[in-house]
Amino acid sequence: MKHTHKMLTEQLAYMYSLERFGIKFGLQTMTALLAELGNPHLQFPSVHITGTNGKGSTAAMLESVVRAAGYTTALYTSPHLFAFNERIKVGGGAIADEDLARLIEGVRTAAERAKVSPTFFEFTTAVAFCYFAQKKPDLAIVEVGMGGLLDATNVITPRVSVITTIGLDHQFLLGETKEEIAANKAGIIKQGIPVVTGVRDPGVLDYFSSVCRERGAALHIGSRDIAIEALEHNRRGQAFAATLPDGRREAYRLPLLGRHQLDNAAVVLLVLEELRRQGMKIEKSAIQHGLAATVWPGRLELVSEKPFILVDGAHNAQSLLALAEFLTAPATKPPSYEVLVVGMKNDKDVAPVRDTLAPLFTHVIATEGAYEPMPAEALAAALHHSSVEIVTDPRAAAERGLAHSGAHGTLVVTGSLYMIPPALSYLREQALAPRTAESLSAAL
Repeated sequence: MKHTHKMLTEQLAYMYSLERFGIKFGLQTMTALLAELGNPHLQFPSVHITGTNGKGSTAAMLESVVRAAGYTTALYTSPHLFAFNERIKVGGGAIADEDLARLIEGVRTAAERAKVSPTFFEFTTAVAFCYFAQKKPDLAIVEVGMGGLLDATNVITPRVSVITTIGLDHQFLLGETKEEIAANKAGIIKQGIPVVTGVRDPGVLDYFSSVCRERGAALHIGSRDIAIEALEHNRRGQAFAATLPDGRREAYRLPLLGRHQLDNAAVVLLVLEELRRQGMKIEKSAIQHGLAATVWPGRLELVSEKPFILVDGAHNAQSLLALAEFLTAPATKPPSYEVLVVGMKNDKDVAPVRDTLAPLFTHVIATEGAYEPMPAEALAAALHHSSVEIVTDPRAAAERGLAHSGAHGTLVVTGSLYMIPPALSYLREQALAPRTAESLSAAL
């Protein structure tokens, strides 16, 4: 065990060192590396998911349902919260340390043979694909890292391509307008492969429709092809009814919080309809059980009701506005608004926090994440709040926030997913463990 841990530590250190290559769009390196590895990406069926927001929770819902239907699933998402292994799962379980260490070594050797220098994300994607090829899942759900067209994952030919939402994020890499970002996301649309989208913007939908016509791909639109009716929602979850394209009306429960998750659930239901058409047997009971059992930590996660403690990796305008909606809706708003702890990456727009979230709270704590953080001093200054302090360490910031909000107050922690883990770990350690998916669904 000690040998495995030491080997994995060394291999992970090597892999993280690849971050020096930054983000590199293009598939030439990825294609060469996978060829050297025997083209593992061609050895398992998949669903490919991109989008500005919602792709992770959509992937989690879909994986949970397909697994509940009795199929072996694989799941590739990023980033992780607590351990790298979380990014690569089969059957709901994270890749074991020994498998991860062995595969990192194998991909490293293959890169040397192929004389290529993969980026961190290209390398991790190759590791995931090799693992999936070995485990032979019935279906792999693969989340895009960034964009779509030239993302390292865009070497697969999926059964369904999914585009959840389009918003302004990573503009310096993907484009300054929704239309430019949409063109990048549309890069995952392939000849003859059906597409499901949760996008609502009419202009973007017109563009997707034209791309799908050109490529002979059927387009299913969540806001058009399925009707979602919210039945009940509170701080523990929500119930909803969906009227499917064939007229069936079915009721479901979902532990994930926020009205936006119902839009993501509509996308999942349309993907499942397409998988059924392709021969997978997914019964209503499996969908109900799978949705109710979905776990996606660190996103609108209610750690405690008394005191009210909420942790949410809302890191761009869309997700921050969704958080603000949750915090002000009558059924889900906290009893008061004491402390907001926030940390952001250095490429993010402070305006949504400054204009929408921070004004709700009497006190704000600015902190920093582990990767490319906006300096806490700069964030604090940009918020223009009357009561703001700086605590650069996110765990210490959570501790300070909890002490400041008190036993009956409210603490909300939000921002970069690279800041969330230490804060969430501390809060969980305070005997304020989050509800399980089962208890969340049963509480409705």
